[in-house]
Amino acid sequence: MATRFWKLVDGLSVLVPVDQNVQGDTLFPAFLTYCPTDEALNLDPWSERDEFAAMMPMGPAQAQAAKEIQMSAHAEAVGSKDVLGYAKWISSGSLTPAATPLLIKECSSHTGSRVWEGALLQLQWVFQNQQLMKDRSVLELGAGCGILGLSMAKAGIPREVVISDFDGHYVDAETASLMELLTHNAKANMVSTSGVSIWNLDWARPADAKCCWPPAADATLAQTYDVVLGSELLYTTEGAALLLQILPKFLADGGTCYLLNNARRTGVAEFMAGCAGAHLTYSEVPFDKFPNESLAYTMGENTFDNTYIMLKITHLAD
Repeated sequence: MATRFWKLVDGLSVLVPVDQNVQGDTLFPAFLTYCPTDEALNLDPWSERDEFAAMMPMGPAQAQAAKEIQMSAHAEAVGSKDVLGYAKWISSGSLTPAATPLLIKECSSHTGSRVWEGALLQLQWVFQNQQLMKDRSVLELGAGCGILGLSMAKAGIPREVVISDFDGHYVDAETASLMELLTHNAKANMVSTSGVSIWNLDWARPADAKCCWPPAADATLAQTYDVVLGSELLYTTEGAALLLQILPKFLADGGTCYLLNNARRTGVAEFMAGCAGAHLTYSEVPFDKFPNESLAYTMGENTFDNTYIMLKITHLAD
């Protein structure tokens, strides 16, 4: 078993691979996503086993030896310093001395609590088409860790950014909830709360939406928005039906929704088939894939080889 080496980026308190070489320019703010140390060490970040060896059964003695390698390597790299965790995604520019990147915490406990490929592809598309969001009100649905909405807010593109997800996807008393994770990332990255808010939004009960940050006990979610964004929202038929119900409620007159999704997931075809009945119309929008050198996934290989579709959705007049 070969050892893979990581180094601590002191200014960020995050460990990154020593051989990481992310180059090129990106339109969006630099970012680095990370997972907590306990979770990272369960993913064997310090070991490089070949594919065949990884498939072989591991006995108790081998498992204990591997764990000891992980822990000793971590302790040596960190010393007595506190760290946030290990990098998972690194964008170009994130590790340059002059950069103040977004630090996005991920975890694998829940469906929406990690950064999916689709969110990054839509992030690039949004910054290539900033004029569509400039000085407008934007609602992000299913924000997960918040990388898309927080990047727009940091760049000051929309007039208002409402970042939403739902805390009711699971029940797990042992880990932080999805909304706690999203709120944590907002607090950790935003220097101003002006025009940015985090909402717990149940698509089945949109009238009960609750503001999680900044504190605003009497806040009410606005009725409509100029732009609605969502990435990887569709993966069930039930979710497609709910999205068809809420989009007409949230889209302002002349407003537009841009939805990027893995085209092969359950719910995509059902959503498109149901648009006419919901007084919605859609068309496909082209988008670019990332240059290979501008973004790195440090916990494994990622080639953005899924098949994605971007839909532009508008509300037809009744």
